[in-house]
Amino acid sequence: MKIQFIRLFFFSKLILLLLIIVDAVFSQQTQVNNIPQSNANLFLRKLTLIETYNYSVLTSLNHKPHLVYYSVRNPRLIATILTRKNKTDYFSDDKIYHLPAERLEFVRLVSLIKRNRLSLDFGFDHAGYFSRVNVEGKSVNAFPKTDMALGLHYSTQLSRVLIGFDARWIRSKLLLDQKGQIGHGYTYNLGAIYHFQRNFRMGAVLRNMSNGLSFADNAVPDWIERDILIFGLYNFQFQGFACSLAVDVNPPFKNGIRAKVRSDINYKTVTWQVGYRQHVDRRTYPFEIVEANESQVSDRIWTIEGITLGVNVRLGSTVINIGFEPQVRPVAQSGERIRIDRGRAVYIFSIRQSL
Repeated sequence: MKIQFIRLFFFSKLILLLLIIVDAVFSQQTQVNNIPQSNANLFLRKLTLIETYNYSVLTSLNHKPHLVYYSVRNPRLIATILTRKNKTDYFSDDKIYHLPAERLEFVRLVSLIKRNRLSLDFGFDHAGYFSRVNVEGKSVNAFPKTDMALGLHYSTQLSRVLIGFDARWIRSKLLLDQKGQIGHGYTYNLGAIYHFQRNFRMGAVLRNMSNGLSFADNAVPDWIERDILIFGLYNFQFQGFACSLAVDVNPPFKNGIRAKVRSDINYKTVTWQVGYRQHVDRRTYPFEIVEANESQVSDRIWTIEGITLGVNVRLGSTVINIGFEPQVRPVAQSGERIRIDRGRAVYIFSIRQSL
């Protein structure tokens, strides 16, 4: 009992130290608004969604070496902001956001050596329609925005503590004034997970530690948003079903709550997943002003909020997963209403093959 108390005390101090470091790091962050931005931060958030999609793999070294492929699809989103000039008028269309469809492809190879895990991954994300030529008639053969990352991960088990570190090389591209702008940079993550008795685990990950991306044009924001993920996982048996409850929070909460809760219910080879997610942050997107028939770029609060669903099927050494997450939408400000004309869910598909 005394040893367990010492371990718990040590781990709580470690999390407190991470929070202090994060607070100091966040206090130095700045964001440039109202100008076009790369998709690098959204790309890193998608990678986070993938990495936390299977908590059992994230928190354990008991799995065999495997190869896993993920595909995340964000359908095209059309969101209309409705306003009225005074309280007696009807609400009418004021602004329209047209967010292009996005697709992320991600593959990871995981190798286990005794109590150590080493993995190599690659991700590619693109937004918008593929263009062969631009408005000037010049050949481009590219998407308006693309992001890719090459990562290396290492983790090891030290008694009840699982410690991990990974590094990623990031390349981000966007079109600015019909010219391709390319930025490069590195991000680093550091985390630890403590295994309590009675099937309970708790961890924290300090994510996206970076000096930003290097763009040739100084008008392009080069910052990378740093954050921390704190999560807990509890496994239990109920009426012959293997169940788990996972909760994670994602400070800082500068613009609203960022958290997720999910329960998995497993019976034989099938696992059902149901949860609820809320993620609020500030984003910069172009929009169309209906009356003036012109386009502008501005930032506002957006949210991902709603029920998450998924099913996981194991076929021998192969595991197939299909999931749905709510799609991002603007948050209504005072005197506004939001109408989603197209795009409500994000589709996630994955397949894992043991080697």
